[in-house]
Amino acid sequence: MIEVRELYLDGGRLFSDARFCITDTKTPVFSWSCVSDTDGDKQTAYRAQAALGKTLLWDSGWVETSEQSCVYAGKALPAGRYLDFMVSVRNTHGEESDTFGGQFVCGALTEDAWKGKWITPDENTGAHAAYFRRDFRIEKELAAACLFVCGIGYHRVTVNGMDVDDAMLDPVNTNPDKTCYYAVLPNVGEFLEAGENCIGVIVAPSEMTCENTSPKLLAQLHLFYSDGTKQCMCTDEKWKWKLGGITETHLYSGECYDANASDPLWDQPLDEGEQAYAAELLHDVALSDVPIGTLRAMSQEPIRMRETYAPRTMTEPVRNTFVVDFGQRICGAVRILLPARMKRGQVVSIRYADAIDAFGGLIDGGAVQNDTYVASGDDRDLTVWQTKFTCHAFRYVEIRGLSLFDRHNILAAAIYHDIKSEVYFDCSDSAANAAQDAAVMAEKAMLHTALTDMGSHLYALPYHFGIGRLFTRSVRDFLDLHSAHAESGSAAAVLSTEFLIAGWLAYLHTGNTTLLAQAFDGFAALERSLFEYALAGGTDLADCSAALFACFSYFRCAQLARMARILARPEDEAQFARYAERIRSAFLEKWYDAQSTRVGCGTVHEMTAALWCGILPEDGRAAAASRLHEETQHALHGNPDCSCAQRLCAQLLPIVLTENGYAQSVWNLASEGCHQGGALGAWFYAGLCGITPIESGFTRTVIRPCYPEGVQYAQCAVDTVKGQLSVSWRRDGGQIHLCAVIPFGVTAEITTGDTLVVCGSGTHCFVL
Repeated sequence: MIEVRELYLDGGRLFSDARFCITDTKTPVFSWSCVSDTDGDKQTAYRAQAALGKTLLWDSGWVETSEQSCVYAGKALPAGRYLDFMVSVRNTHGEESDTFGGQFVCGALTEDAWKGKWITPDENTGAHAAYFRRDFRIEKELAAACLFVCGIGYHRVTVNGMDVDDAMLDPVNTNPDKTCYYAVLPNVGEFLEAGENCIGVIVAPSEMTCENTSPKLLAQLHLFYSDGTKQCMCTDEKWKWKLGGITETHLYSGECYDANASDPLWDQPLDEGEQAYAAELLHDVALSDVPIGTLRAMSQEPIRMRETYAPRTMTEPVRNTFVVDFGQRICGAVRILLPARMKRGQVVSIRYADAIDAFGGLIDGGAVQNDTYVASGDDRDLTVWQTKFTCHAFRYVEIRGLSLFDRHNILAAAIYHDIKSEVYFDCSDSAANAAQDAAVMAEKAMLHTALTDMGSHLYALPYHFGIGRLFTRSVRDFLDLHSAHAESGSAAAVLSTEFLIAGWLAYLHTGNTTLLAQAFDGFAALERSLFEYALAGGTDLADCSAALFACFSYFRCAQLARMARILARPEDEAQFARYAERIRSAFLEKWYDAQSTRVGCGTVHEMTAALWCGILPEDGRAAAASRLHEETQHALHGNPDCSCAQRLCAQLLPIVLTENGYAQSVWNLASEGCHQGGALGAWFYAGLCGITPIESGFTRTVIRPCYPEGVQYAQCAVDTVKGQLSVSWRRDGGQIHLCAVIPFGVTAEITTGDTLVVCGSGTHCFVL
């Protein structure tokens, strides 16, 4: 018996949540996980279908393949409608599964499908948020509705005074001169009514908008009626705007909300009496210059308020000044319950910080992080206040402006991309477990930023979270922002290395061959430029910034040759193979001493990079690894402010040491609670428990645990696109008991002592 259990859309799990079912392409990639009651079972064929209601858009027929994925190849997908995807599979015994399905939405609008105009306030709003609104009537029975909306900087959408969803900091941040992401909201029909309606959009400045530049808005509401007709309502001169309660906002430094400037009617449908009142407050919008960036649907998971944390302690170092300790570092904001009766003009201020002094006062470290609430003293005051467009890094907050404050009236909320994943790690050492927890917390704190800020967690992220959408967006944005030039020398090379790794990890962990195909030409063009830049004298191929540039260049060229082979591009494969060999020859001549096994200037980073990328001769690797081991007793405790090249090498060091037989040294650092930059985050899974995918989407996986002294047991579970894969081992009576649970469609190469065992799906146990 065989069943389909999970569906994936473009590498990300497909959920019923409206924001988790968006594709930004007309040819999405679907994949699925299965379960079978027969060990070692595999898929032999699938049949996929897609439909809009009762209208069939695509039927693949039975396709004979073991690949648990397909690319949509039917009729043109209509944008903004909930579509059904259905799949059934056949196994090695000829059994067919029941049809399993889910809904998705095509968010891709072609350039000519955009009818809306960019609008902006008719005056400069400075740091204020702009409140846009549009009134309209619905005269016929509505079947569905979808809103496409892009605010520059961040936006929040309401319909008839109700939040459409709980997303924060939409859309994902990028350079609007290159790419403008727009949110796709296919559930707005739930908030619309027959008769008068109002759509409201608050647009606040972001760190990517220029100073003294007013917010811009582009929106398009598609209304689908039961009689089969369609109406499109777009941003144009009919929209209105006003200022509101958010009088100042900045993502990091803080937000000010003045209830005296707020207007409860700003996003409500108005009756005749209210319309005259509102006419005095609302202003005409101006048409704005069109940003030159490409419009692209936001398919990545939205940023949301995730975990909440209650105060651990609260002190009052100064009368009516309250300091709350949440017990750990958080990236987010606080939610505060305001008193029922406040005086007009009463100011409540919240200051954020990571540390306190000996007297319990905050130490802000030079970074200003202040949120301010100004009371109106009437029914415009909020009951619960939380900023809409900020994200602070803090452990402590200071509250002023309230007396008799109760610590139960405040919560801290972590804010990051709502990336869902079911992973688990545990071992016998509490310090190592704490290091792992700290690494995951650090990753969550950075999930709303660019991948460049998460480079030191690059290998760990795919084990901890579903990175299908995150890495896809990050790689695309990198290629948008970094055209094929080498003006920035080694810095561009390191960035290119990190994003090339991201694309490759997306392929290994999610099976996203489409991303490789889309990104290859951009990476290849940049690498050719870097290579020519070096030949022209910009960087000596054998010098290359203390040999690190050469190591990373060799890796990128060798990796591009490998990608070209996967994509069946033989000419590119041959070219980058030649590039790699030329770099290797120059490196070995200039920067490798075979007698002393010295690499470059002998730094840990250079030796790590050389061993990791495979640039050293095979007969010299063991000696070089031994030399590296001698130099790395405290390497993972390195300076967190080191260069991005050094941070990348710090992350690679545990992998290199383990591959060369020095897992015990890595464990010694782990048991000391060391997790420099998340360097050990991946090692707990790939080293200690030994899980490493080596083919697309975990199709082939190596399981090679290590068993350091002092560890009694280790266990982990990884959330793969084929299903959950888990490994556990335990010492008992002088033996090691190893157990691996392999999901359907995965072939695992399990090292058991000196033996390699190839296993299919099922539970496999060994005694070593």
